[in-house]
Amino acid sequence: MSDSSSPSLPSLPGRIVAVFVSPGRLFAQLRDKPVWGATMVLLVVLNVIMMFLLPAELFEAQIRQSVADAGMGEDEIAVAVTVGRYAGIAMAGVMGAVGSFVVGTVLFFVFATMLGDKGRFRQYLSVVVHALVVSSVGALAQVPLKRSAGDMELVLSLGTFAPFLDEGFLLSFLSAIGLFGIWCAMLMAIGITRIQPTRSWGGAFSIVMVLYGVFALGAAGLASMVS
Repeated sequence: MSDSSSPSLPSLPGRIVAVFVSPGRLFAQLRDKPVWGATMVLLVVLNVIMMFLLPAELFEAQIRQSVADAGMGEDEIAVAVTVGRYAGIAMAGVMGAVGSFVVGTVLFFVFATMLGDKGRFRQYLSVVVHALVVSSVGALAQVPLKRSAGDMELVLSLGTFAPFLDEGFLLSFLSAIGLFGIWCAMLMAIGITRIQPTRSWGGAFSIVMVLYGVFALGAAGLASMVS
């Protein structure tokens, strides 16, 4: 789990820069030394910072909307806002770590177990945590948009380009596929081809996007159930 340095592998700051500017070279290095611990800690920190930067007013608006019919008093709402905000911050950190393991496990199962690639779980996990840095940086970059729109659920997604759609399953599905998520999928596909050089990038990317689409379908279905 340690991200100890070596001449062939950049330090953590160097790897963060490389995932944006030279991901192919980085993932080739990570194939031989699949570190992930410090990068995962960074993911957790970035996610916590992102949630912390969202103003309490956005949490309050969301909670007031969710308890509109519960008959809660102002004191109860104030407590719910405080608890909800800090619970959300903590959950964002936890999900940064848990989500990495989940995605890494899914990719390992699909590519190494089902499709017969030679990669080890540690290699897939290393690819995933470094690719997800882009998603976490993207989430930070979208904080000003959330603040200006007064909507903590706002994300840049395929749904952003479909304002003509009415609220419903299709819009929820497109909104669940974030632009930074697609970028992450592209990076993961690069990493997969470095783990298994015989696999094409297009094939790997298609499979990752199908998995992303399955997740988006689940998210859209859940949104439809609770709406």
